[in-house]
Amino acid sequence: MRDVDIAYCAGLIDGEGHVAVVNQKKYGYIYPTPMIAVQMTDFNAIEFLQQTFGQGSVCFPKTAERHHLQTARWAVASRKAYFVAKLIEPYLLVKKQAGQAIIAHYDAPKPEDKPNRYSRGESHYAAKLTSEQVQEIRAAGLARRKYGDAKKLAEKYGVNASTLHRIWSGKHWAGWCS
Repeated sequence: MRDVDIAYCAGLIDGEGHVAVVNQKKYGYIYPTPMIAVQMTDFNAIEFLQQTFGQGSVCFPKTAERHHLQTARWAVASRKAYFVAKLIEPYLLVKKQAGQAIIAHYDAPKPEDKPNRYSRGESHYAAKLTSEQVQEIRAAGLARRKYGDAKKLAEKYGVNASTLHRIWSGKHWAGWCS
């Protein structure tokens, strides 16, 4: 892929294209979806776009009126639009801001990139136990004969007996207390 070809494609997209992050409805939810599309009557230019980037779909939309010429439409969406936007962004003039919006859509940090996304342990809003109490419960789990029934221990801490069993098995508070 030559820089000249990418610059030419950027000119086609800048002049005849649509570059945006559009809201698409899918499964009842609205998702922001980056999209780059070009629709024109020159089929060779549309074919050149697809060959240059090696991706995208080409369709031939129905003409609105009988006297209109047949057009071809090349489009890329989502991640593919991001890769195309990264290539053409230096060459865009009119649609440069929209191209940067597509790039920013994927380059922005996602919530899963942030550590400790959810509060856990005693910082959770519904926590009934502190880490010290959980350590005591784990120690009691090792010596259950001393405390006898789990129900008695659960009453002592104001929780259900199943909570104690989950702490002992490592399903609850796993990795939050040493």
